[in-house]
Amino acid sequence: MKALAEQIGDIDGINIYGRVVGVRGLMVEIAGPIHAMSVGARIVIDTGGNRFIPCEVIGFTGNNAVVMPFAGLDGVRRGCRAVIGNAGNQVRPSAKWLGRVVNAMGEPIDGKGPLEQGASPVPYRNMPPPAHSRKRVGQPLAVFGEQLVGLEARALRRVDRVLDRVLTLVQRLGDPRERVLPQDPQRDPEQEQGPDHQPDIRGDQERAAGCDGHM
Repeated sequence: MKALAEQIGDIDGINIYGRVVGVRGLMVEIAGPIHAMSVGARIVIDTGGNRFIPCEVIGFTGNNAVVMPFAGLDGVRRGCRAVIGNAGNQVRPSAKWLGRVVNAMGEPIDGKGPLEQGASPVPYRNMPPPAHSRKRVGQPLAVFGEQLVGLEARALRRVDRVLDRVLTLVQRLGDPRERVLPQDPQRDPEQEQGPDHQPDIRGDQERAAGCDGHM
């Protein structure tokens, strides 16, 4: 009964509205009952054609309220009606909201249908609970931490393998025995041997003697 009474109390019996008197960049000036437009109040601008732009009061200039829209200002003109909402600055979450995706206005954006409203309203700008009264983080974060450590370890092992391959390649390139230089077919090996090179006459004679023996 208490929750039902709260929901009935949120129903607007009388529509209180103002009028758009100016637009400055992304801010809109609303003229109307200042006593009903406090900072943080929600206002809906009716542009006509079944298009409504939700806004929030962020300040005042003179006798007008300055609001910030949550959507584009296409279609907004001087004289548009700005309806002031009583229950627009609160949301009614429930357990059915778990796993759903909502926007900053508490509206579903995951394409899974409307959200089931909870019993008690919660303001958008609600104070966070004290740190000493919050529940301790349980197993899910610990599991995530272990997974993160495992990913880091696997990444480090891969880096080590890559570094080992690079070092091995550098060592091979630095060893002259591992180098394979391409040979130019136009070069004469005798010219590259230098003037002090002596031909292997003894080896040539032995190879010639061996050939004569076989004959």
